[in-house]
Amino acid sequence: MPYLSPYTRNYISLDPEKLPLNVEFKSTAKEVIPKAYGVMFVNFDTQLNSLVLFDIKTKSGQPIPLGTEAFDQNGNLVGYIVQGGQLFASYLKQTTGKITLAWGEEKQSCTFDYKLDNSTDLNNNNVQSKQVQCQ
Repeated sequence: MPYLSPYTRNYISLDPEKLPLNVEFKSTAKEVIPKAYGVMFVNFDTQLNSLVLFDIKTKSGQPIPLGTEAFDQNGNLVGYIVQGGQLFASYLKQTTGKITLAWGEEKQSCTFDYKLDNSTDLNNNNVQSKQVQCQ
């Protein structure tokens, strides 16, 4: 960016609109204070995620409440239940694992195993769709 002002605060931001869906920025803006006639390297941390839409059915046939949190086997939040009992998980770190859903004051929960397709590549923009039963 050739138009930064030296020795003053400058703000740089990125527009991620045209990037693949599986690219996530930790921050899209940075503040820099460049020197005159200098060159600066500004790093924007990114993360590649696999994108999976789980269509979840329960053993009893009862829907899972909207907004229910979903956690992987390490306790990391991977997403929330949306309309229709679906989970859009974008933070899965492994191609196989277990997801636990927990909701309500009575601490209701259910768990399901997942295995992503072998064709899953974190460098693509495809969203996988999986039907699972939560027990």
